[in-house]
Amino acid sequence: MSAIDVAPVPVDELRENHSRKWTAFEPDVVPAWIADMDFYPPQEVVEAVQRVADSGVYGYSNIPGELPARFAEFTDRRFGWNISAEHVVPVIDLVQAVTATLLALSAPGSGVVLCTPSYPPLIAAIEATKRRMVDVRLPDGAAGDAETLAELDRAFASPDVGVFIFCNPHNPTGRVYDEKFLRDLSALAVKHDVIVISDEVHCDIVHDGASFNPMARLDLGETPKIISLHSATKSFNLGGLRCGVMHFNSPALLQQFFDVIPPKLLGTVSNVGAAATIAAWGSDDEWLASVLEKLSAQRAVVSAWAAKHPALRATVPSGTYFSWLDFSAYGLETTASQFLHDEARVALNPGETFGTGLEPFARLNFATSTENLQEILDRISAALERWSARGL
Repeated sequence: MSAIDVAPVPVDELRENHSRKWTAFEPDVVPAWIADMDFYPPQEVVEAVQRVADSGVYGYSNIPGELPARFAEFTDRRFGWNISAEHVVPVIDLVQAVTATLLALSAPGSGVVLCTPSYPPLIAAIEATKRRMVDVRLPDGAAGDAETLAELDRAFASPDVGVFIFCNPHNPTGRVYDEKFLRDLSALAVKHDVIVISDEVHCDIVHDGASFNPMARLDLGETPKIISLHSATKSFNLGGLRCGVMHFNSPALLQQFFDVIPPKLLGTVSNVGAAATIAAWGSDDEWLASVLEKLSAQRAVVSAWAAKHPALRATVPSGTYFSWLDFSAYGLETTASQFLHDEARVALNPGETFGTGLEPFARLNFATSTENLQEILDRISAALERWSARGL
């Protein structure tokens, strides 16, 4: 058992402080959507932000410039991944990093491979940059790895495909990819000379039985071109502070990026965001261990609940704090998320925003208090029972 009790933030406080998660819907709707945890961050983070606030000095600062070196220290300690700080670029937002990379390293109208279901802003980034999304639909579970790799091999072979956006741990299914899959994927990227944008933002949220491997850390022989995206925002609940980093696994790839994207176009991370991120990466692992313990317990609650509804299919994530729910068997007359909003008064992420044909799906965020989670699950159960009774 961990020694630190990670306390949930009271709902009244979340609403009073304009939490998007808790204010986007009607007051009687319980939210389980946007990727915020309802827990306070480590005390070291709170104190770092407070020091900046108390200083009264809000001008230009050297703090953001420390991020590359601190990130390199973090990856070495956390993953045994030894990188050069010179290959690390701070960014305000990881979707900004994806968008800039597509502009720099692909041509308008060219194909960008993405495995769906996928985090909606990644789909939006492809559309916004006028690229063509090449959709590879993920099967359920690791049993479909050979099929996925075969589909990726075919997609990468297209003459106009030069970029693959990869999400590990995967959002929304919670899959943490093992070393064998990463090696096979890397071989395909080398074979077809495809650049991999590896979104690894949920890297710390990994449950028992799984192990996260940074794709660029593996000794791959002939190394593919990899841009790794990291941030403390998900693991430490700092989304509103807007801070992340890009890591380029070769100087040539870094130069290729900046040949197109002027550094000023990326903006500058704020003093507060940088200070909080540095504190998070350097914080005691006890806090993170306590969060993982709590999230794993919540995951077990969701799994036990789902097992009571044989018609409902739910992923048991090996990483993240999401469960991907499939309501297809219920024959709903509207999208799953709309049904849950109207009939259960809960808010989950709509499946259709994660890819085409996913209207019967919804993403559940279980990073909340035990009481809130139980209320959400009870409401969904009652709504499904009422719906099923109508068909009798």
